[in-house]
Amino acid sequence: FCSSNKIQRLEEMFEGELAVMAYLLTTDKVTATDISLKFNVSKARVTAIVTSLIKKEFLFVEKDKEDARKSLIKLSFNGKKYIENKLNDLDLELINFLEKFGYEKSKILVELLQEVNSLLKEGEI
Repeated sequence: FCSSNKIQRLEEMFEGELAVMAYLLTTDKVTATDISLKFNVSKARVTAIVTSLIKKEFLFVEKDKEDARKSLIKLSFNGKKYIENKLNDLDLELINFLEKFGYEKSKILVELLQEVNSLLKEGEI
């Protein structure tokens, strides 16, 4: 059984501040609307997340050079290092989990997750 602390850390990775930071790490030219659509949350929720991360000095906002009406949300140097460390920690925990789970079961799990991912991309789920 997973401890509630581990479950909470996983939830943080898939929603909220950490999810937004991970998204920003891999995506260029992100606006608040992009985040709202990506995570299916209100713009008010995005504003709260972005404001919190700016206060923590993990994000900054700048005007789009191609369209001054748009504000782009970007990771700061500190934000990039923080989310990279979090992702590395998650990788280590996942590797540890898969080692305990065993090779055959891990292989089946990965195949199932790949199938779910394909269905999600195709819009069938």
